[in-house]
Amino acid sequence: MKTKVLQLNNTGRKVFWILSMGIGCAIGLYFYFVIAAAVHAAELEGMQRNIQLITTDISEMESKYIKLNDQINIENAQSFGFKEAKNVKFATRQTFVSALSEAEGGIR
Repeated sequence: MKTKVLQLNNTGRKVFWILSMGIGCAIGLYFYFVIAAAVHAAELEGMQRNIQLITTDISEMESKYIKLNDQINIENAQSFGFKEAKNVKFATRQTFVSALSEAEGGIR
């Protein structure tokens, strides 16, 4: 009878420590995730600021490009040495079927 009481008391202590460790782990994970969320929110804010700066730079470059593009005309290009091509030839892409038919001596 005495050994039975000691076994129950020992089991109660094991259950207590297991539950205490579980609760401790849960609290630790809670704080970890709260801190991780705060860090990620700060990083996201920094990235959004960088995106805004890059978008502003791109907009400025686009407006400069449009201004420079509006300044180009035929007279201005010729003053820089541009000459109009006289004998224009275009490259064409030959399909596999037409190349094969030419190799065999034409389409039959």
